[in-house]
Parts: sequence; structure tokens; C-alpha cells
Amino acid sequence: MTDAVEDHTPAPLSRPSPRDRLRARPKVGNFRIIPIVLDPMLADEYEQAKSKRDQARMMADLRKNDDTVAVTLIEAEDTLAEIERRVRPAVQRHLVVSLGRQQYDDLVNEFPPTKDQRAKAAKAGEERPQFDDTKFPPALIARCLTWFGDGDEQAPPEQDPPQPVPTEPLFTADEIAEDIWNNPQWNTAETMTLFLACVEVNTGRRLVDLGKG
Repeated sequence: MTDAVEDHTPAPLSRPSPRDRLRARPKVGNFRIIPIVLDPMLADEYEQAKSKRDQARMMADLRKNDDTVAVTLIEAEDTLAEIERRVRPAVQRHLVVSLGRQQYDDLVNEFPPTKDQRAKAAKAGEERPQFDDTKFPPALIARCLTWFGDGDEQAPPEQDPPQPVPTEPLFTADEIAEDIWNNPQWNTAETMTLFLACVEVNTGRRLVDLGKG
């Protein structure tokens, strides 16, 4: 009787399906970190010092052999650095994340423009509003804001090693409306910066043209 010969031919490797390949490297949702200076006087002082530093740099580039200009630049940089040290504890950083296409569209549809808002836009010859501009912004901020911390505090994606971007909201729309959107301590530029960042992470493009090189 002849012994059976074992077949040691390796089994063909199975190739992952397109869906397996797609899910193996999931896309990270868009996010942005928005710093807001809580002390407006410090913010003004910082902006003025930064402007003086920038002007001193321009002069130093134009007059490279002028020792007086060089000293002025050094003094401006030192002043800016000192103010930065004082500003940092007064900064609050906000992490806003994208909701995904369907959830964002659903939230927009949840807050249609009011009759008065539509009439006001029509009278001014403007396009029809996309949403209720009193209720939608705080609702969107509430859904997108998933972390905030002081100036020296690192957001999860900035940590070493980077941590997952949190996706659970921290506040309700009513809380955001009361504490930020309708809070007289927050000016229009600050509230709109936060709101537009939320819009951007949900609607902006994040494409990179690597070229052929």
C-alpha cells in the first residue's frame, strides 16, 4: 500500500476586499481648535505688540546694517514674548468636530428660517436664508463643541501620543445660547468665529494636491 503524499503547497493568499481596505484606514473627521482670549484688554495689548514686532521686522529687513533698528526688533520681540506669557493663561481653546454630512443636513433642516427672516431677506434683495440665524448657531456649536481647555492645556489630538478626537457634545443648545451666543461678554467676532469654525469643519474641503512629483 502506497503512503499518501502530503501536499505542502501553500494556500493562495486571499486579497482583502475593497470594503475591507476602505475600512482598514478610516478617515478621521474634520476638527479645528479655536482659541478665544477671555480678557479683551490683554488681547488688544497682544495685537498691538504683535503689530509693532511685525513693523520692526520689516524695518530690519530693509536696513540690515542698522544697529538701532536691530535693537528695536529685539526689544519688540521681547515685549511680545512677555505679553504672550501673560495672555496664555487667559486663553480658552475650543475643539469643534464635524458631525458628518447627514447629521449636519438634518440639523440645518431642524431650524428653518422663520417667516420674518425670509421676508426681511426678500425685502433687502438678499438670498433666502438657509436656517434660523437665532437658533441654529447655538445648536450647531452645542453639537460640535466636544472639548475645551485653558491655554496651556493640550487638546486630545495634540497630545503625545495623539488621543482620539472626542465626539460627544458637552452642552445643550440652550446652554450654549445662554453662556456664549447671547452672552453680552462675548462679542460678535468671537461668537461668529466659533460658529463659522463649526460650519467649516462640516462643509469645508480637506483635499491635498500632491502633484506628480
